[in-house]
This record gives sequence, structure tokens and C-alpha cells, in this order.
Amino acid sequence: MSGYEAADLVDREDKEEYVRIFVNDVRQPLEFCGAGEDGMCKLEEFVKSQQYARNDGFGDFEGCGYTGR
Repeated sequence: MSGYEAADLVDREDKEEYVRIFVNDVRQPLEFCGAGEDGMCKLEEFVKSQQYARNDGFGDFEGCGYTGR
């Protein structure tokens, strides 16, 4: 999986869906959505944590360095 980002949907025994993210084969920390030591967040919590991104930063484009170019 080198050279690109991948997100896994993992179905564990508790029948909830989980997400973990790898970039260049390195698991990324997902503390922002409550990931445990295994690096996995519940899918629902991950989606909630992405509200800012899903809503185009609520129009705060300067906050993410966007210059319009």
C-alpha cells in the first residue's frame, strides 16, 4: 500500500464498523474520534469528527491556507 492513503472499514465481533487510516503504510493516530490503542475509531464517531471538512470548513477557507489559486 505504499504511496497512497487507505482507510479500512473493519467489522469486529461487536458488529460495529470501525475505521483506521494508513498513509504510506503507517497507521495514523485518530485520537480526535476516540481511537484506542488499536488505532480504530467507530465509523459513526469518525464521520462526526469530519463535519468541518464535509462542510467546506464552514466557509473559513483562510483557516486551512486556501488562497483561491
